[in-house]
Amino acid sequence: MFAATTLLALSVLVSAAAPAAAHAVLVDSSPRDGARLEQPPDQVWLQFDEPVQVAPDSVQVINSDGEPMTAGAPRSADDGRRVIIDL
Repeated sequence: MFAATTLLALSVLVSAAAPAAAHAVLVDSSPRDGARLEQPPDQVWLQFDEPVQVAPDSVQVINSDGEPMTAGAPRSADDGRRVIIDL
């Protein structure tokens, strides 16, 4: 059982599609930052204020035991503003 596990880390290294001086800001996520879950979600998504490019191996979802949970390459949606990670 996946009792009350916290998603410890959502580490995202992204490149903004805008000029180099600009930085994308994380505005929302699912599950929310610090959420404690009884069961692991099927996916995690990160919503940014502008389009981002996801570098290979730049997104990691790690459970409270320090084990990676990512089940594939992250993908973009919402014109590059959302990053989806399947678990």
